[in-house]
Amino acid sequence: MRRWQGGQSLVLLMVFLVALSAAFVYLYNTGNVIIERTRLSAAADHVSYGVATEQARLLNLNAYINRAAIANQLAVAQNVSIASWGKFMQPVPVNASATLSIPPVAPMMAVVVGSSQMIATAMNPVAEVMGIYVLQNQAANIILRKQQQLLNRVYAPILMRDAPTRILEASGRRAEGVKFRYLATTDRLSGFVQSYHGDDRQRLAPVMMASRDPFTTSRRSWNKKIGLGICKRWLPNIPHFELLKRGGTQLLGLDEWKGMDTFSLHTYLGHWKRRKLKWKWICDHTEFPVGYGSAVTSRAEGDADTGDGNAFNGSWGVNPQGSAWSAGMIPGWDARAGKKALAPAVPEHDDLRPSQRERAEAPTLDVVIALYKQAGDLQQTGARSQLRTEGRLQSDGRLPGKRLMVLSRAEVYFERPYAHYLNRGMREKASLFNPYWRVRLSALRARDRLAARGI
Repeated sequence: MRRWQGGQSLVLLMVFLVALSAAFVYLYNTGNVIIERTRLSAAADHVSYGVATEQARLLNLNAYINRAAIANQLAVAQNVSIASWGKFMQPVPVNASATLSIPPVAPMMAVVVGSSQMIATAMNPVAEVMGIYVLQNQAANIILRKQQQLLNRVYAPILMRDAPTRILEASGRRAEGVKFRYLATTDRLSGFVQSYHGDDRQRLAPVMMASRDPFTTSRRSWNKKIGLGICKRWLPNIPHFELLKRGGTQLLGLDEWKGMDTFSLHTYLGHWKRRKLKWKWICDHTEFPVGYGSAVTSRAEGDADTGDGNAFNGSWGVNPQGSAWSAGMIPGWDARAGKKALAPAVPEHDDLRPSQRERAEAPTLDVVIALYKQAGDLQQTGARSQLRTEGRLQSDGRLPGKRLMVLSRAEVYFERPYAHYLNRGMREKASLFNPYWRVRLSALRARDRLAARGI
């Protein structure tokens, strides 16, 4: 080899080393971006699922509060029932004794007198004590309502603000410079749930009525007939007797529970009576109330009872006189005595908005999270790594907006567990009365990606 040809391979080697270094820098930057994107994607799923889980717990807690409020008011209805039945027993011994002079009913009424005296003595204080339990349950409902309002109006915004930060700190990603942001497509709880008060509570009234226990719904009806028949034309001037017991507890309007119990002796006497030139068959009916009592708890003074013949297990229709007299046998804490209830009979509550309940598809509460990391916080050349390059070897500028960002979507949805279906496989509509709110990750939508461009 000639001397002037020496060193040509060194030039080629230097060119090759520059190209190789560029390739290594590119692989280094690209590999770190891919690794960081994978880790960031996992963190985003973790955050969105975690926030959705917190919101599902929030909705389920609302369901437990609503069910507790209903249970408390049903307990109030039962206390009113016991008080009404206790007051109903008070006049029974005296009134039943007055019927002992009627031979056909004397043996049966003698048994009533003997058994009712002790019961009446014991039940009088019980009827008054029920007022304490009524106030306790109503006070508990006031507390539950305040807790629900704090939960949905104060805690929920704090939850949305702090939960992502708390999850990122627990995973250690916040210390690495990872930041989060909710996208504009996220449905806030305030747009998903609303308060039902005033006349809006009407939709809950049938639920309250259907949830009463048998004793509250209707006290045992008792019918006893003594005689050959009511006013038979071939049995003139021969009396017929009936002993009829009725009682029950009703929801009147949205703010009142009323219990009523009556027990009356009915006498029927048929006879012919001449009027002008004709004979007319007359059936005289007389009601003699033996036992009667009622109890009312209401947010308004007075009584909303209109005398419906079918109410209170038919008390107004069967024993109208006893039903009217029941207003004179009331406990001291009765609304008709000027004592207002602390809470309404149909509780105020939070539930899904009508727009959510009436949707054809099942409503979902969406949580869409964007996690991003600034290019300067990535392990790239010219960023956090110790390797420094200049010019075209810098690659962090290729990141959109000079940041690495990933999106994740989670949904809070309502689904009753299949194993617990009690309605023959029918789908239960979403509400805040059953704690069946669950969480799932879901695919991103086009609107989520569009919203992310504005970050």
